[in-house]
Amino acid sequence: MTPSTADQVLTMLARYALTAKPGGRYLSNSPLRPGSNSHALSLIISGPEHGAYLDFVSGEKGSLYDLAAKLGIATPKKTDTTNTFANYPGDGSAGSGWIRPSPVTAAMSRCNKPGSGFSGRSLISSSA
Repeated sequence: MTPSTADQVLTMLARYALTAKPGGRYLSNSPLRPGSNSHALSLIISGPEHGAYLDFVSGEKGSLYDLAAKLGIATPKKTDTTNTFANYPGDGSAGSGWIRPSPVTAAMSRCNKPGSGFSGRSLISSSA
């Protein structure tokens, strides 16, 4: 099994005097600035694939994946989510895979149809 992006980044930063702090925070000399010895790179890890970094000297910042890319560490491929709705079968009943609109939303859509006798404009008073 491939180590997480966070584990790979932490392993790489261990070469740069990595220091762990409480709450998933880390300080390190910056691998992005040759000769760095200020412990000015701050990293926050909030899960195996989530985190952010900030270099207090250069002002450079980004996500865990941004830092991994700068260190030459491969990150997981993104999943295509362009048509995931089509993968949820069912008719909207409980447990069928998608949520039916609320009764209020359904009633509003019926009222706003032509010929329903209701229009959002009727809520606006013409007398001022």
